[in-house]
Amino acid sequence: MITKEMLFAGIQKGVVTFIDSPNDGAPACKIGDFWFYYAGSDGDGESSAEHIAHTPGGELIREVLSALKEIRDEANEFEYLYYENVLIEAGCASGKHPYKVRIVETYSRTVVVWAESADEAVYRADGMCDSGEIDMERNCYDGREITGEGMASASDLKELYVFNKE
Repeated sequence: MITKEMLFAGIQKGVVTFIDSPNDGAPACKIGDFWFYYAGSDGDGESSAEHIAHTPGGELIREVLSALKEIRDEANEFEYLYYENVLIEAGCASGKHPYKVRIVETYSRTVVVWAESADEAVYRADGMCDSGEIDMERNCYDGREITGEGMASASDLKELYVFNKE
C-alpha cells in the first residue's frame, strides 16, 4: 500500500515528479515511466507548476494518494501495483515488500521397471509416475533449493500464491 511517507520519499529521490499532462497540459503526477491526473477539477485550466504553487504540500500528497486510491479501486490494480513497486524498488518504503522466490524440491526413488530397454523403462516409469502407480512418498525427499528472483511484479502478485502479506 502506498503511503504518504513513500510519496514524500519518492519526491525527495526524484522518483515522483509533477508534470503537465502530455494530453492537455493539466497537472499530472509521474511515478516511474507512467503518469496520472491527481488534481481533479481543481487543476482545470492550470499547469502543474501553477497548481503546486498554491497548494500546500500536505494537500498535494492527499490529492495524489486520493488519485492512487481511485486507480486501485477502479479495477486498475496492475497500474497501482506498478507505482507501488517503483517506489519500493527506489527505497521509498520500509517494512515488508513482495519478493518472488522459487522453491524446487527434489524427491528421488529407485525402482525396478521391467522393459525391453533402459529407454523404455524410463518411458514406462514416467507414465507410471503420472498415473500415480509410482508414488513419491515423504521418505523419498531428497532436498530443497530456494532462490530469490527479485521483486515480484504486478502480474506475479496476481498469478502466484502470495504468503505472509500481513
